[in-house]
Amino acid sequence: MAEENRKQKIIKIANQLFTEKGYTETTMTEIADRSGISRRTLFRIFPRKQDLLVIGYNSVPIDEWINQQPADKELVQVLTDLLKEQNMMGGTDLQKNYQRWFETLNVEPDTRSAILQKVLKQMPLAVQLLSKKYSNISEEEIWITIGSLVGVIIAAWAKVSDDKGSDPLEQINQNLELIAKN
Repeated sequence: MAEENRKQKIIKIANQLFTEKGYTETTMTEIADRSGISRRTLFRIFPRKQDLLVIGYNSVPIDEWINQQPADKELVQVLTDLLKEQNMMGGTDLQKNYQRWFETLNVEPDTRSAILQKVLKQMPLAVQLLSKKYSNISEEEIWITIGSLVGVIIAAWAKVSDDKGSDPLEQINQNLELIAKN
C-alpha cells in the first residue's frame, strides 16, 4: 500500500473511531488494530494522536475551497462557510460535531495548541488567496477579518468551557452577527 493511501486510510479510521467513541476514549492501539497495522507503524506515521485529529479535519485543501467560492460572495460569509465546510469531527450533524469538537478542546490541551498552530500556519495562505479573489478589499482588512473570525471561535470556546450547557455553534453564530453589524 502506498504511504499516502495508508495515511488516508488511517485518518479515515481514526475519524470513524473519534465519531463513535469520542477523541479521548479512542486509543492509538484501537486505531492501529482497525487499520491493520502495528502500533509501531502507526506511531512512525503519526507520532501523536492529536496529529490524526488535526490532519483529519482538513477535508478540502483551503486553496481549492477558496477558489471554488463565487467572487460575489461576502468575505465573512466565505470564512463562515469554510468553518462549516471543515465540519469538525466528520459526520452529518454540524451542531453535534461542533459540540464534540469543543468538548475535545476542553479535555485535550495538546490538541488546543496543535489546532491553534495549524490555524495560524494557514492564515497567511488564506490571506494571500483571498487578496487575489477580493482585489477590492485590502490585505490588511482581510487579516483583520480572519483574525476576528479566529477570535470569535476562541471566544465561543471560552464561553462553552465556562458554561457546559451552551451550544458552541450558536455562540459562534452570535459572535459573527455582532461582527457583521459593526
